[in-house]
Amino acid sequence: MGRIVRQLNSIFFSREDHLEYVRPGSQFRRVHSDRTVETAEVISVHTDTLGIPHVRYKVDFLRPNSAPYIEGPRVLAVRSFFELYQERVSA
Repeated sequence: MGRIVRQLNSIFFSREDHLEYVRPGSQFRRVHSDRTVETAEVISVHTDTLGIPHVRYKVDFLRPNSAPYIEGPRVLAVRSFFELYQERVSA
């Protein structure tokens, strides 16, 4: 990843027919076919050198009959992040 140009406090992102508000602490998840629950927590939002918004996040994995574990940080463009994590976790 290139140099971070601008750190953002939050970002609105258009998904389907509504806007998603993303800020540090926002959580999103997906459930895998083996019932593993993957929860992504936003650490920061920033733009790259081309002005493309990115999300820096950590991931918690909760597997049936297994100890949970945390991985990260990871970085994805906002659009890719929302393609991967489609369900918002309510506060």
